[in-house]
Amino acid sequence: MAAAFGVKLARPDVPVVSVVGDGSFCFSGPQPLWSLARYRAPVTVMVLNNHSYNNERNRIWNSGRPAIRSRARHDVLPRRSGRQLF
Repeated sequence: MAAAFGVKLARPDVPVVSVVGDGSFCFSGPQPLWSLARYRAPVTVMVLNNHSYNNERNRIWNSGRPAIRSRARHDVLPRRSGRQLF
């Protein structure tokens, strides 16, 4: 998402879409959404939600232990940062 913000600053005339997984969204935190709202950068952010950190899930599955599923509500964060959710 931070890279998409940089692209939008460099090319304000071009539509920018950031596609991230829910795991990477959690690792980057809501800070990029705050920056997009703060600077009114019209970037579309799509979060693909498979309810897990794939890297961790695969490591756990390969070890034979049961996977833990996330119940995070990623759809709530844009509203709290002043962004519109489609």
